[in-house]
Amino acid sequence: MDKNDILRGNILNFHPRFNEEILSLGIEKFDDIYIESGEHILLEGDYCDFIFFAESSIVRCYIIDDNGEENTLWIEPERMFLTDFESYKQNIPSKCYMQLYENSKVYILKKQELLNLYQTYHDWALFGVLIMESYFMRSLDILNRLIYSDATEAYYFIEKHYPRYLEVVPLKHIASRLNVSPVSISRVRSGTQKKE
Repeated sequence: MDKNDILRGNILNFHPRFNEEILSLGIEKFDDIYIESGEHILLEGDYCDFIFFAESSIVRCYIIDDNGEENTLWIEPERMFLTDFESYKQNIPSKCYMQLYENSKVYILKKQELLNLYQTYHDWALFGVLIMESYFMRSLDILNRLIYSDATEAYYFIEKHYPRYLEVVPLKHIASRLNVSPVSISRVRSGTQKKE
């Protein structure tokens, strides 16, 4: 599949009645780059003036605390429209890092291009609203599940809804995201493996 097909399908998931001509005009604005496993698409201190879409890699966002420890803020599956919302919206340096776990083509749309699409085409503005609503609801659901779950329940949630994370994402990053120790996750995993 080419850029047009991949982006079109994912955009239509949010806005199925998108005008085809207007959709194509917007897709043409996306640039594509190739990022290798472990590389960053955003570093702390950079200005995030783009949204991006990793075709085939899970993406992690993390910060480094005062003790030099990495703390995972979120992990998102491939084929999601992502950005550092704080840096993007407020035009301030990013406080986080964004890293790809796998080799992937990445499609990037600059902020000014997206704003121009919003201002010029109702369909693109509606897409922006729909995607934000969807991400807000999804984030709230995940947050509630993780807040009210112990390590075992949180692990099973990931195992059920995001099984690829367990194949690709280092255990310490999953533990950091769940705000538990890697030892706790290891115990849960060994318990899971015994049941199988």
